[in-house]
Amino acid sequence: VIYLHDVLVNRVVYTSTDDSMYIASGALVDKKAVCAGYAKALNVLLRRVGLETTYVKGTSLNHGWSYVKLDGQWYHIDATWDDTRPSTEGKISRSYLLRNDTEFSKDHGIWDVQVVDEVSDSTKYENWLIHDILGEMVFENGRWYCLDTKNRAVVAIDAVNNRKETLIDYS
Repeated sequence: VIYLHDVLVNRVVYTSTDDSMYIASGALVDKKAVCAGYAKALNVLLRRVGLETTYVKGTSLNHGWSYVKLDGQWYHIDATWDDTRPSTEGKISRSYLLRNDTEFSKDHGIWDVQVVDEVSDSTKYENWLIHDILGEMVFENGRWYCLDTKNRAVVAIDAVNNRKETLIDYS
């Protein structure tokens, strides 16, 4: 899920130049989309790897995002809001990746989930260290490796136990 999210966010540029920006092919082929295009493209990719997913339409915001079932629980993913360009060129955010209803309602308001009638109440990823990493990550041997620019360190995050280890302090 992280890899597909990151690839999409890294490739697509937010723009609303024509109608194709509202469908998956706008993001996947033209590499340009609005929120609907981001979400629908991510849903296509997630379905290709066997995950159940659907589109969410905000009713209090004119906005849409993805809803994915992972390990029997539903989670929200807003790839559009995780695309930080142009404000932070080349940086990928994961702030809106695998979030529950309570977390999303803070800034996404009220929404309508199409097809699925289940709530997202899992707290599994609520304090996930991945949400705080801005930029590229590499996965190897059960750990995510990345630069923690806030603390000026190279870190490894244990994917199972959600623990961060500083490998190099470059302050």
